[in-house]
Amino acid sequence: MNKKFLIYGLPIVLGLMLVTAGLIQYYGRVQQNVLVTQGLTIDGHDWNEITTETFEGVTSLEAKTVSSKVYDLKNTANVNANVDLNSVCTSSKNINSCEEIKTETVGTLRLTKKEVNFEDDSPPWEEVTGDSDVIVEYTIVGDEFSAKVVSGEVAGYELIYYKDNSDRFNSPAQAILVESVEGNLPYTNDRNTDEYDYCDLNEYDTCHGAKIWYVPGGVIDWNEAENFYFETELIQFNLDGQITVYPDEVLDFMVVSEFPIGTIPGGYFITTSVNPTA
Repeated sequence: MNKKFLIYGLPIVLGLMLVTAGLIQYYGRVQQNVLVTQGLTIDGHDWNEITTETFEGVTSLEAKTVSSKVYDLKNTANVNANVDLNSVCTSSKNINSCEEIKTETVGTLRLTKKEVNFEDDSPPWEEVTGDSDVIVEYTIVGDEFSAKVVSGEVAGYELIYYKDNSDRFNSPAQAILVESVEGNLPYTNDRNTDEYDYCDLNEYDTCHGAKIWYVPGGVIDWNEAENFYFETELIQFNLDGQITVYPDEVLDFMVVSEFPIGTIPGGYFITTSVNPTA
């Protein structure tokens, strides 16, 4: 009987297998091919790439400042990129020799004269052509804010931080000398932090931030406004490295490290990362 079952039952099983294999598996399919590109890049590099620079000629007998090349942090997305921009020092000696090394992230700002118009409904002030610009280096991330003129210095002029009030034309603010700045920029009560959006005004790619000006004597005298050197973009400074890069903005920065006299000989690695924040 068992042999008969095996003989006659085998074709039935094979038939079932053939019928099952022939059943339709689906009535249709759709597929989405999604290519994800990196919205924020450093010099156009992908997230897993690192640029290495090597510096020689630094000895323990002298204080030395080492500056990196200029990097471009570019936001190609249509949303703000909130990032943590910080540098970490490590030593080949595996000791705390990095503690005496000061590292900052430094940016560059161009200031220029503009055609002054104080009417509330005036369009963005146009730059005056033919005048030399003033180039400023300023701290983006560091222990304290600093700014200095590196090109186009004018005798008797000083750099200021100009913090706008709500009614900025009818209620102008006072000048704050850059050496008197305390904490992060822009200040929380600066209306350029949230009230005035310079992207909506079609002035800059930096929608919010602080204004740095170069004015005679470091004092605001509106009768001298045509002689002021005004901002061409807004800036940020943050003690903890919390920076916002706005859509289409290109934030240029350098990493500047100060090695003091008596630095322990060895290899030092300054790694700067741009990390997303929550």
